[in-house]
Amino acid sequence: MAVVERESERSTLRRVLSTVGEPGAQAISVVGIPGIGKSTLVGLAVAECTDWLVLTARGTPLGAQVPHGVLVQLFAGLARSTAAGEPPFDGPGGMIRELMVDGAVGADMAALSYALHWIVSRLAEDRRVLVVVDDLHWADPASLSILGHAMGLLGSVGVGFLFGVRRGHPDDVGQELTAIVRGSTIVAPGPLTLAGTTAIVEGTGLDAEQVHELSGGVPFYVTELVAMGAAGRQLTSSAQVIESIGGRLAQHGGVHRDVARAAAILGTEATGATVAELAGVSESSLDPIVATLADDGILSASGRLIPAHPLVGEAIRNEMGESARAAFHDRAARILHARGASGSSVSAHILRSPVGVDAWRVTVLMGAGRVAIAAGAPGDAVAYLDRALLEMRADDPLRLTLLTEAAHASLAANDPAAAVSHLRNALALSDDVDARSRVLADLGDALFDAGDHAGAEAAYLQGAEELTAAGTDTTRPIFREFVARGLSAHLSFVLGPPVMSSEVIQQTIDQPQERDTPQDARLLAAAAVGFTLSGEPNERTRSLALRAYRRWPRSRSDFADDPTTYLLSGALTTSGLFAEGIELLTSAAHSARMRGRLLSEATARYCRGSVYFSQGDFRRAIPDLVAAVNSVPLGWARYRESAETLLIRWHIAVGDNAAAARIALTEQYESVSAAFQSIQYIGRSDYWTGVGRPSKGLGLAYDARDLLPSGAESFEFGWRGSAGDALFALGDVAAASRLAKEEVALAETSGKHATALGPALYRLARALGDDAEAIGLARRALEVLGPSRRYARAHVHELLAGRLVSSGDAAGAVELLLHALEYVQSQRLARAEKRILASLTAIGHPMIPSSLDRRIASLTPSEFRVATLASQGMSNREIAASLFVTLKTVEFHLSRCYRKLGIPARRDLAGILRAS
Repeated sequence: MAVVERESERSTLRRVLSTVGEPGAQAISVVGIPGIGKSTLVGLAVAECTDWLVLTARGTPLGAQVPHGVLVQLFAGLARSTAAGEPPFDGPGGMIRELMVDGAVGADMAALSYALHWIVSRLAEDRRVLVVVDDLHWADPASLSILGHAMGLLGSVGVGFLFGVRRGHPDDVGQELTAIVRGSTIVAPGPLTLAGTTAIVEGTGLDAEQVHELSGGVPFYVTELVAMGAAGRQLTSSAQVIESIGGRLAQHGGVHRDVARAAAILGTEATGATVAELAGVSESSLDPIVATLADDGILSASGRLIPAHPLVGEAIRNEMGESARAAFHDRAARILHARGASGSSVSAHILRSPVGVDAWRVTVLMGAGRVAIAAGAPGDAVAYLDRALLEMRADDPLRLTLLTEAAHASLAANDPAAAVSHLRNALALSDDVDARSRVLADLGDALFDAGDHAGAEAAYLQGAEELTAAGTDTTRPIFREFVARGLSAHLSFVLGPPVMSSEVIQQTIDQPQERDTPQDARLLAAAAVGFTLSGEPNERTRSLALRAYRRWPRSRSDFADDPTTYLLSGALTTSGLFAEGIELLTSAAHSARMRGRLLSEATARYCRGSVYFSQGDFRRAIPDLVAAVNSVPLGWARYRESAETLLIRWHIAVGDNAAAARIALTEQYESVSAAFQSIQYIGRSDYWTGVGRPSKGLGLAYDARDLLPSGAESFEFGWRGSAGDALFALGDVAAASRLAKEEVALAETSGKHATALGPALYRLARALGDDAEAIGLARRALEVLGPSRRYARAHVHELLAGRLVSSGDAAGAVELLLHALEYVQSQRLARAEKRILASLTAIGHPMIPSSLDRRIASLTPSEFRVATLASQGMSNREIAASLFVTLKTVEFHLSRCYRKLGIPARRDLAGILRAS
């Protein structure tokens, strides 16, 4: 039948698709009410993409409960015909192939999202790619989430997305679906006019006005009414058209009705064999029944055992009634299970069958839940395991295990409240002290993830108390792990010194180091941080951190996911043990990548980047920080505020205000705690002060102060430092001096000598009018900072040189400025370089930058970042995977680097960067 009155919509589709490959990933959502012709428009657009690679999938009502069902439709055929390691399933893309071929992969949703982005980017290297998903409202949550995240990464890659989405569907309020539709160009076909209806009805002998009135101009109902007229049936309203399908089935008899019902219930699992068995007919008698149903517009005329239209399928299922529909799903589950269907397909039917107490269902659902977790689909695992709990007897000995697994699935699905509920129920079932201790440990973790740090500490304390009451020796690993977790939880929500009088803590500290266990290591790391906050001597903190580092449990599968790993890295950095901290975090990042835990990798890389940043080694720091922030669209949020603040400071330091603005001027987002929200304000404060608006920067610094809980202090992202910088820029030196004195006093009592006291002394010296006093404070700051913190030292060198010039020691000033200049040029800190060169010129020591320096200075920060990684021997693919960008992005930056630097190839990069 001809398509009428859709030229405007088709024109929009052509126009948007023609821009695929230009900046900004192009996506189109054809949105409309049922029957309006969404699928027809999608099909017409696809037919015109003759020189594209088109990947297609379609959501189904049952498929919404099958993890990665849409991804399987898109990529399974390609994955099975491509050898492992071959494009596009090379590099990170291998995870998708593993998922398609093996049905499971130990990766989180973020890693799979980046893998999808990698695959379509690789495919787009040869020709434009169009990813088509019709009936997106029925897509499974895992596929929706991965698609949405991958779309946000694609930038100017030649990939387009085309979706058909039902308006008014209950699921269109879902976060993932809403985000995808909002990020698309929306094409919204409306009802046909009378003229359009007339064009379709012409030649049928029907009254076009009557058809138009009855159908409301909806194309599906128009065609149904035409079919009714051709069959000699009385025309009815659009609402009754659907109801009439039941009547048409009844006219054919029970066998035809049952075959149509079986096809509608089985969905993508419908085959001749499964439909015949579910309908209770022989497979040999199926063909004429199917032909009759196709002639009557009930089943598809394409030869596939599917309803002729989604609305027809819904009509068939609705006509069955709730109890009959549930019974069909129950029988379908057992038929498919007997025929070897996947556990997820069988479980999708179980979810729609009557609830009972059935051990077989429990077994299938638990198996499907475990596979869903392994496949990175925790939301589906929650649905399966929660239903298994309903099917399981209350006295089943496996109930404790099932509750624990359901809790872990809920945690993975970002629903810690449900996890807490499951674990409290599990605790009530357990009398064994070892089992209870494991549940209490999980409960503490769940409460911690839910933001209830006090509750987490209480759960850990209860575990320790129950172990004590049971006579458990305090030297046992489980006992010490509880104390370590409790102390870590306390340190996470109380930014102040904990009470360190616990007998087991002291017992662990006093024992011979050769007796330290991995559990002891967690306790020692927490104790090291606690002593630091208590202002204990730095040597004691350093000793405990080193002991923890040497026994850290790196072989544990959750090594990179464990928050205490990052607690230890903080203790090592605070103690000046940079090499150890970097090695620990590098191991964590590698472990996370090998396990497909992209979000944990992002956390490890942020922490490593912050260590490099603390040292002033920006060539290594910035790729890590950028990679972490690039993971935000994939769901990373743990230290987002801190990573963005460090990047803002770096962009300002290199003179890239536009890049700083892209971070600082984004819409404010909700942080997990007031402390992190404060850091978000600090980053924005530093931006406004850095671009010459210190009054605005000062206001934001005070906003950050007001967010912090009473008595809480932060030093690396402290409000006093940002407020002091703003006050100094405003010329209010007296107020800046008062804040700096407070900062010095707090740093001296905290024990954080290098990380806090050095910068505080610098800010105080800067605000002093007396040169001799300022020189003394500056020299003390250098002593406190030590040789490792080169960025902070460069600031102090510059300040000290200025005061030495004022005191008549120009030679000493030149030496300091040359040291600082060598460093800031190596790190491409444009603003500092300009200041230092001006200072050297002012005291008679002019510096003329070389041609090479000027060429390197012409590189943008992104170009320099890629060039640095390339100079270290990384391939383009490794750089892309490291920064979570596309191959084309890396190739583009490198080609510009070669042109700007005047070199023919990457082999010259290392030498030219080293020479500079």
